[in-house]
Amino acid sequence: MPIAFTMRLRPRRPIRVETRHMHGLACTLFEEQDAGHAGQEKAFSIWPLYTDPDYGGEVVIWRASWLRGDGPPQSVETLPQVRLGAQPLRIIGVERCQAGHAELAGGPVLREVTLAFHSPVFFSRNGTDDVSPDPRLILGSYRRRWNGSLGEGHALGFGDDAWRDTHRWVRLTEYELRTRSMDSGRGRSRAGFTGTATLYLDTSAPREAGVVFSTLGRFAPYCGTGALTTHGFGATELAGSVLAAERRGHG
Repeated sequence: MPIAFTMRLRPRRPIRVETRHMHGLACTLFEEQDAGHAGQEKAFSIWPLYTDPDYGGEVVIWRASWLRGDGPPQSVETLPQVRLGAQPLRIIGVERCQAGHAELAGGPVLREVTLAFHSPVFFSRNGTDDVSPDPRLILGSYRRRWNGSLGEGHALGFGDDAWRDTHRWVRLTEYELRTRSMDSGRGRSRAGFTGTATLYLDTSAPREAGVVFSTLGRFAPYCGTGALTTHGFGATELAGSVLAAERRGHG
């Protein structure tokens, strides 16, 4: 099932975080015992590191999500420390948030989701970077990773017909976005948008489209948005009244 791990890490000395080190750490945690899946799409996404204000800048927070239905190959809760490049960091706390695929697909039908993008979002189209907040590209990236996390032919997967009958009804309504660049870990920076955007499903859309839209919206915080989510790009949260409603609905 999709699991988001939030780790608090204490370095021995000030660190200079590089994207390639974060990606390498995630590969170590999630692929060490998963060599059989090395050629497939990665089963994880990560956020960039940020400072925990509760510890006076001495602790950093790192979030990584496991996406597939089977459990992660290694339990990060039991590790005493991790390494970013050559720097060891002691784990002082791990929080775990999880939701099964069936739970994500079976929640209330939503007509609107507000997404908060905490690191740059871009889409790879025919070898070029697209930084436009096209709702079809946003939802399409969730659908690709949703289907990939389930495996081919899974009953909860969304095929081409379901996708076609959904994306034609999705609209971008309110948004507050800006362009930002970040180290890609591949020798150059990549630009993308950050901020918030609200996606709306037209009231004329059939209920089946609402199920697809709602499922993918709930999956977004686990999988991230757009390209290079395994390198810290596209870190995403549900924001505003939708998140509050979801919490009330599961409380």
